[in-house]
Amino acid sequence: MQSLAQVSTLLVYAAIAAFVVAMIAFAVDLSGRSATRAQDARRPAAGIGMTVTYLGTVFLGIGVITRGIAGGHVPWSNMYEFTISFTFVALVIYLVLARKWDLRDVGVFVALPASLILGLAVVVLYTRSDGIAPILNHYWLTIHVPLAIGAVSVFGIAAFIAALQLAKDFAGDNHGLATKVLGALPSVTALERLAHRLVAVGFVLWTFTIVAGAIWANSAWTRPWGWDAKEVMSFVVWVIYATYLHARSTRGWDGRRSAYLILFGFAGVLFNMFGINYFFDSMHSYA
Repeated sequence: MQSLAQVSTLLVYAAIAAFVVAMIAFAVDLSGRSATRAQDARRPAAGIGMTVTYLGTVFLGIGVITRGIAGGHVPWSNMYEFTISFTFVALVIYLVLARKWDLRDVGVFVALPASLILGLAVVVLYTRSDGIAPILNHYWLTIHVPLAIGAVSVFGIAAFIAALQLAKDFAGDNHGLATKVLGALPSVTALERLAHRLVAVGFVLWTFTIVAGAIWANSAWTRPWGWDAKEVMSFVVWVIYATYLHARSTRGWDGRRSAYLILFGFAGVLFNMFGINYFFDSMHSYA
């Protein structure tokens, strides 16, 4: 199955190339914008960017599937597979949102991190498709990790929306190019509402991720909780998002404060994904 694994890797590289092309197209579109140019003017570069983003997402999706087939297991048994899987899910969410709102103006800020994250995956995180660790050969792998992938993807899009909210809020009514670019987006209030809904969904998924992990840990290590570094950081992330939801609902934390808290929470998610594995001794380091 190594030949199929190589096909999967080539498809991930093709996705990276597509997102780089999309980033360039979106950048060309933005560079050609002016503060007075009509929003509904023809924008071929932006159209190319969106088309190539769709194409790259298809490449990545097929790459994830073929990786799973090649390994004979679900394609999220290590950090490489987890990273390409959650990137794919996040891109699908972005493209779904783009069907409701015109998100071409911020496409460069999607294509750039997508290409960087996938580049990190293939250069730093890549492992051969040689099977999985015995402890992972368990049906909880098909429950615990997909929940985590979904939560991370939703939290990532919520952080992206929160960043757009802040950008639009700071841009204000200056009538400059930044305001023109951000003008196609929903209002600051609508962006904040969307980010809140996404965090609520992500929080539920993250809660079930922790619960499923505890049940699996009890089965594998005869204890549901052991203060492992990744377990602790997962709980810290849960507390951050719980604080956000509580503060927004009962303390009236909205606007910039809520956006900052969402970004802080996602920084914790990223540290939990990558930092723990490389800087701490953890029983989850194989993942």
